[in-house]
Amino acid sequence: MRRASIGFLVVVLPFLTLTEAPGQPAKDAGDKEVQKARLQTLYKAYQAYEVSKGKPAKKVDDLALEPAVIKEIKQRFNLDELGLSLVDAKKEDLAKLVMVYEKVAPKDGGQILFYDGSVKTLTAKEVNKLVGKK
Repeated sequence: MRRASIGFLVVVLPFLTLTEAPGQPAKDAGDKEVQKARLQTLYKAYQAYEVSKGKPAKKVDDLALEPAVIKEIKQRFNLDELGLSLVDAKKEDLAKLVMVYEKVAPKDGGQILFYDGSVKTLTAKEVNKLVGKK
């Protein structure tokens, strides 16, 4: 019995490790929460960049993020809206301006990061009303 348990762990453990590997796209039920955390990390890095450089980042590669995280963000999210100053904008406007959104969001709906740091899941119709309004 003990030998079967060890054999099971030897087979299953590598698969569990692969599904949790950093830099790998997240899957299934926890996917939304993992991506939300990624977007919040992106926002904090964006804020830090503007504070340290005195200007907003124009591309995600400029941010102090791990290369694997940058790669995942580029694969999953549209970053065309980057470049707005958090310092110069009116605070009430930041909550209405899209910073980053899932590439599938204009068609299927998805997660959106706004310039105030909030992350929301919107329908495709809602996304299309907001993107491209920097």
